[in-house]
Amino acid sequence: MTREESSSMWSSLSYTFNDNGGRSNAVTRVERVENGVTVEYTEQTEVERVVREMTQNRFTLADSSPLCSGLLGEQLGYLANTEVAEQILTGKFIAPEEASNATVLVLEEIGRIAGVMKEGKVSLSVSPEEFTQYWKKMKERTSSSYSKAHFGHYKAAAMYKQYAQFFAAKLSLIAQSGTPPSRWGIGMTVLLEKIAGLALVNKLRAILLFEADSNMFNRLIFGDRMMELAREYDMIPQEQYAEKQSDGQDGTFVKRLLTDLSRQMKIPLGIVSADAETCYDRIAHVFASLVFQAFGVFITAVMVMLGSIQHMKFYLRTGFGESKEYMTALLGMIIQGLCQGNAAAPAGWSLISAVLINVYKSFGHGAHFTTPISRKDYSTAGVLYVDDVDLFSMNSTLVTEELWEEVVDSTASWTELLTIPGGSGKADKCFGYFIDYEWLEDGSWRYTQVPDKTLNIVLPDGSVEGIALLPASAARVTLGVSAAPDGRDTQHLHGEGKARDKWKSIATRASLWATRLKNGHLPPKFAWVSYRLQLWSSLRYGLGTLAAPLSDLGEVTKNFAYNVMSYLG
Repeated sequence: MTREESSSMWSSLSYTFNDNGGRSNAVTRVERVENGVTVEYTEQTEVERVVREMTQNRFTLADSSPLCSGLLGEQLGYLANTEVAEQILTGKFIAPEEASNATVLVLEEIGRIAGVMKEGKVSLSVSPEEFTQYWKKMKERTSSSYSKAHFGHYKAAAMYKQYAQFFAAKLSLIAQSGTPPSRWGIGMTVLLEKIAGLALVNKLRAILLFEADSNMFNRLIFGDRMMELAREYDMIPQEQYAEKQSDGQDGTFVKRLLTDLSRQMKIPLGIVSADAETCYDRIAHVFASLVFQAFGVFITAVMVMLGSIQHMKFYLRTGFGESKEYMTALLGMIIQGLCQGNAAAPAGWSLISAVLINVYKSFGHGAHFTTPISRKDYSTAGVLYVDDVDLFSMNSTLVTEELWEEVVDSTASWTELLTIPGGSGKADKCFGYFIDYEWLEDGSWRYTQVPDKTLNIVLPDGSVEGIALLPASAARVTLGVSAAPDGRDTQHLHGEGKARDKWKSIATRASLWATRLKNGHLPPKFAWVSYRLQLWSSLRYGLGTLAAPLSDLGEVTKNFAYNVMSYLG
């Protein structure tokens, strides 16, 4: 009875407060910009065709990696299971003349990591106890498996010792042989709207549903064991905030402290937000394999995961149901990327970005300090959180022009490094600040004007593209918090917004929640649950990073609380 009552309550709350009214956000129409005109598709066959074309292109973008072409491409293959790959991992590789300096340095860093971790290896044995423990934690209703062997089947199997022993032995054999079951090479892509009502095909979220036991394998070997080994050897850089006991707020707080320090000491500062485009889908398998092997994963386990993806058949689930046709690799090509929905993807990207940031720091880029009492040197390259990257440039020994050159060089260095695993910066999502100060005759100070200069990112084909330079007063949303370097938090607190906006200010979220509460006619008990567990958890995110006085924070919630009190009982 308690379970049914709870289910009924959350169904009511979902219907009342969700942007889509609690309904499924599976798509039944898509839009695509063609020759500058937005074209809408509403028929099932058209929707599926447009989505297949989009995913076909997305999963081959990583072919732009320098490791996928030329002599390096021939020497390494698609899985880095060749003699040359072994030379890279043992530090004996001599790069061909055609390889860029950045490529050589990245391969050397992979070899260095492999040398440090040569005694640490990820176990490929799965015990019955691990199988049972894993499936006990899973929710039976989680979607998975084109084959229909869903979470419920494995949860039931985990209850019986003999079944747990059988499946654990099966996964161990797969890991050690390097040969996955054929059904692991079939996936179901589910298209969901990131923003309710926005149907542009390149703005939809495509989640790949792996086979349930395949994703358990990926999580256990790569998501858990590989990451634990990396932590044990202290291989996770301090700039990586997508880590245990850390989140995006910590990265935002570091950036806030840095801008405060720059303002107080009047030291010029450069901050560049250089986000990666579809980071999970733009990872060349040869690069991923080298990184995974360097971090202690046996090549057989790497072959299982990446081999399943390379020739996977992607069926599609939309609001029309499941498609009968599938998308797969074209003749002579493979599917690249780790795919959204892969339990190994977050760990994989964390370690790939760890390799890149280590090389980036070896160039001397970053913010550099000397502590005032102990006189110890300290430096940080920036903040990394999945595909969100903020690069810092600050050095009290550099004059303004020298620091600007450092910002230009560091931006080019990072975005060039990003192309080596097959990634790319996205110019319309990247922006930068160059913060400097000038003194006035009356002894006061002000921020200088935005320099009339160009800041470029490097694209996979070697060309460059300019990104926006913003004044210190311009607030932009990074890591879920809207903040400006000048310390003003007006946008995060009071910024105007609409219900369909991906990010909303605190005032907009509170107002929208209040409006839906008034129209929802919920019992006071339900309203209080939503207030504590839905609204407040949303409002409090990022509050600890704001520089606004308590009086401003109180003013945001004062009128709101007064208006909704009668509905809370």
